Amino acid sequence: GQPGTSHTCPGRAAPARRDPVLKRAFENLKCLDELLKEHPHLSRLPVEGGWSVIVRRPVIHGADDQACALRLLEETSPLVHPGAFFDLPRDGYLVLSLLTPSEIFREGLSRILPRLPVD
Repeated sequence: GQPGTSHTCPGRAAPARRDPVLKRAFENLKCLDELLKEHPHLSRLPVEGGWSVIVRRPVIHGADDQACALRLLEETSPLVHPGAFFDLPRDGYLVLSLLTPSEIFREGLSRILPRLPVD
């Protein structure tokens, strides 16, 4: 850069912004794994990149993922996405954002996981 001007190389600035987001995503994933131990009828798929995690749930009485996501939103407030929004081939999947602030993520999980019925 010119003398007397401040110039930040984009490659150097990116990790400063990216690292806290990655840390939060990993913290949220760890939190989910801990809480899933209390709900053995639920599981998660391996995360293959991106900022979302897919939770596998039992399908009870033909309740599709969209109906399940809407019920959870109405009853508990946290927003989850039906698997069909991500082109999953059948019901039994909910998608959660790992970008949610960790405290809110944990609170949301504590509300929704107990409301996902057992087979």
